[in-house]
Amino acid sequence: MLINKDSKHQEALLRNYNFLFDNWANPQKGGIFENGFAEGYDYAKQADGTVVKDPAKYPDLFPGYGDRTHLVEPIYYSLTFDGAREPGLYAETMNKLANGGTPETPYEIATAAVRKPENIEAMKIVLEQKDIRMKNYFQGPLTETMKSKNELLKKLVLQTYSKIIYGQSPIEEFDTMVANWKKSGGDEITKEVNDWYISASKK
Repeated sequence: MLINKDSKHQEALLRNYNFLFDNWANPQKGGIFENGFAEGYDYAKQADGTVVKDPAKYPDLFPGYGDRTHLVEPIYYSLTFDGAREPGLYAETMNKLANGGTPETPYEIATAAVRKPENIEAMKIVLEQKDIRMKNYFQGPLTETMKSKNELLKKLVLQTYSKIIYGQSPIEEFDTMVANWKKSGGDEITKEVNDWYISASKK
């Protein structure tokens, strides 16, 4: 997000963000966002106070909808696009649900209502295997070898993954791919990235 340097109240955006972190990221029971972001858009209330989220079934409660097949997500039209998110909360909630936990907080209840069973189970698998997942944290400029070989190496990796997933290649093909990746430029890229990190760390 960019803030105009000539703005009279540059802190307003941060105050808005802090408000969303305090109230939207993990809403509490009885809080302003307990049921959703904006009544009549991502939720509505019946006369008895029951919360509903089905514009097709309750068209009178969602008067501004042209397409009644799904809910509008007004949070995506906020200044910060997706409101505010607590790191790890989504994964923790999905894992709790996958292990048979009962959704209790507004966030957990909302997540359980919209996520498919296979999504929830997939998160459990991801967390169980997080120690073997290696993320690429490199955010520096393209190295010399990356400029000439990065696309080829990416293609090699993705094709191998696809073939293994669809049963066209045995799991052992992964080790073959790693060996080919290393000798086709991967080792040079790894060295260049490490050299860049050492250089940047000294600044």
